[in-house]
Amino acid sequence: MRLYTFFLNSICLKLLLSAEWKYNNMDFKYFTTKMKTLSSLLLLLAFGNVQAQDVQVSPGQSIQAAIDNASDGDTLLLSDGTYLGNINFSGKAITIRGNGRNSIIQGDGNGSVVRFDSGETADSVLDSVRIIGGLANAGGGIYVVDSSPTIIRNAIERNRAMSSGSGICVRGENANPLISNNVIFRNTRSGSGDPHAIQIINGSPVVINNTIVRNDSNGVHLSGATESVVMNNIIAFNGTTRGFRRGRGICDFSSRDVTIAYNLIRDNEISALLRNGRDYNRIRRVSGAANIFNNIDGDPRFRRARRGTIRRRSRAVNRGNPDSQFADTDGSRNDIGATGGPDAR
Repeated sequence: MRLYTFFLNSICLKLLLSAEWKYNNMDFKYFTTKMKTLSSLLLLLAFGNVQAQDVQVSPGQSIQAAIDNASDGDTLLLSDGTYLGNINFSGKAITIRGNGRNSIIQGDGNGSVVRFDSGETADSVLDSVRIIGGLANAGGGIYVVDSSPTIIRNAIERNRAMSSGSGICVRGENANPLISNNVIFRNTRSGSGDPHAIQIINGSPVVINNTIVRNDSNGVHLSGATESVVMNNIIAFNGTTRGFRRGRGICDFSSRDVTIAYNLIRDNEISALLRNGRDYNRIRRVSGAANIFNNIDGDPRFRRARRGTIRRRSRAVNRGNPDSQFADTDGSRNDIGATGGPDAR
C-alpha cells in the first residue's frame, strides 16, 4: 500500500510540473488535458487507501469495539460462540454477519440487544446471528428508530420488552427497514405491558418471509402513519392467556394503507387479524380491502418451529408471492416463511 501511494504521488508531481511548464509556455490544450488527468489521480489517491475489509471477531472480543473501529463497507464476521453485551451500529454502513444460530449476541438485560438509531441505511446489515436476552422498554431484541437497516436471516428469540416490540420495535416516519427471513420466537412482555413480537409505529418497513411464532402477544402490530408491506410470513401460535388473554396474528391500527399479502396465519390466541375494530378468525374471510389479499389459513406443519423449518406437506410450500423476483433459491415459487425466498439459507 505504501508503494502504491508513493507511485501515485510521483505521477501527480510529474504531471503538475509538466502542466505548469506548458501553462507558462501558453500550451493551454496540453495544460487542460494534464490537469484533468491530475484531478482523477488525486481522487484515486484520496480514496485508494479506503478499502472494505473483512474483520474476524471471536468470542471474548467486543463487537461494539469492532463496530467503533470499522469503516463504512467493512464486514464483521462473527465466529461461532456467545458475545455478551448490547451493540449499536452508530450510523456505520457495515455488515455484521454470523454463522446463523451458532453466532449468539446475548444482551446484558439493560436495553435492546441491537440498536439502529443514527439514520442507518440499507447498507447497515445485521445478518445470520441469534439475538437473545434483551430487556428494554421498547425493542427487546432490536430497536430501529428513524433508520432503515437490513435485518436478515436472524433468530430473534427470548427477548422481553415493557411497552413496545418484544422482538423488534420500528419507530419513526423515517424508519423503513427491510426485515426478511428472520425467525422471531418466544419473545415476551416484562411487567404489565403488552408489547408485540414486531411492533411498527409510524415507520414503513418491508416485513417479508419471516416466521413469527409462539410469542406471547400479537405477531405484527401496526399503528400510526405506516405504509408497511407484510408479505410471505408465517404468523402462528402467538398469544397467551397468562395475565390476560391476548394475541392475534396481525393488529392493523394504521392510518394509511398497509399491504398484507400471501401470509399464512394460523392458531393465534384471539384471531388472525384485527382491523377496523373487527376480529377475523380466518384471514381468508377478510373482504373489501384491496390491499389485503391472497393470505391463507392452514397448518404450517413445522419440522422445528424454533428454526422455522417446515415439512414438505406444509401449506406454506409454494404459496408465497408467485412473482419470479420472490422465487426460492431453487427457482420454485416462494415458500411462505423464513426458509423461503431468494435470500433464504
